[in-house]
Amino acid sequence: MVPSLSASWYCQFLDNEIADGNVYCGGSNNATFSGESILDVEDRQKAPNSAPLARGMVLRRNKLLSNAHIQLTGGNDVTAAGVSDVIVENNVVENSDYGIEMDKALLNVYLKGNQLPASKKK
Repeated sequence: MVPSLSASWYCQFLDNEIADGNVYCGGSNNATFSGESILDVEDRQKAPNSAPLARGMVLRRNKLLSNAHIQLTGGNDVTAAGVSDVIVENNVVENSDYGIEMDKALLNVYLKGNQLPASKKK
């Protein structure tokens, strides 16, 4: 996924379900790796700019099954966080390699009531 580098503010992902998040390969010879299905809040800021480009996001009551997961991607430069003010609440992420995956450049992330049964990395 290519980060948008444009502002995405006050978006909500409510009551979604990804029933089959398994990895598959595509292309003419099945060599193109697609990656797992994800519910993703992602943006990266470039220093010296420090204003997050994705902010005020809510991910609530989603069901991600069979290798789908939640991902919060703000980049690795903590002085220029790309993502801020995110609520991840009451989601089910089941049978996933990642559960909820987060990188370093995130501000004000609130996690509550998420269930991660049989997820390897929580």
